[in-house]
Amino acid sequence: ELGAKLLFYANDAHIKRYVEAHEPDVVLLDMPCGGDAMPSMETLAWLKQQCRSVRVVWDASDVPWHDYLTRYRDEDTFDCVVAADGAVDWPHRPGHDMALPTPVDPSWYGEAQVPGGERVHRLGFSGSCGTLGPRREIIGALQDSKHLTVRLRGPLKLPYSDNSNFYRQCKAVLNVAHVTSGRLQCKARAIEAALA
Repeated sequence: ELGAKLLFYANDAHIKRYVEAHEPDVVLLDMPCGGDAMPSMETLAWLKQQCRSVRVVWDASDVPWHDYLTRYRDEDTFDCVVAADGAVDWPHRPGHDMALPTPVDPSWYGEAQVPGGERVHRLGFSGSCGTLGPRREIIGALQDSKHLTVRLRGPLKLPYSDNSNFYRQCKAVLNVAHVTSGRLQCKARAIEAALA
């Protein structure tokens, strides 16, 4: 049996404290693109000496991540980097790193789909609209014209069931696959729409 743990926004002290206390076989890291919660390269090198390390990146196709991903690749920082946005054009090591669609648990969507005639939203979008780029422009125009119902991810950490229930009430779901830099990715929204 493999002992694995996903650490969210783990700073240097958190990573070392966890690894020393639990001695995991694998650590999966989910952390931001810079900022105070970003562990140092020294800590990441230390981590790789302690156990296997996997970096999960949800926006690998977005340009702000590429400096970090290039450094991870060039310095062999992790045993594996996973682009969890289905990215195909990102700095990675073929044969080591991988791109996968964002994982979505189908159990949140129930066993039976809601019939189309019972769905109340003609076109829906749930998530972040971004502040710049094509996604903000497309969503803004559709929302302003009253053709799109938007459920924003806000400061409240609503349960995921609120998201899945919203999609189950939409006849169609808009997936604007552009990241802020204008590049394309496969957002979880595409998979969630199919499940809804």
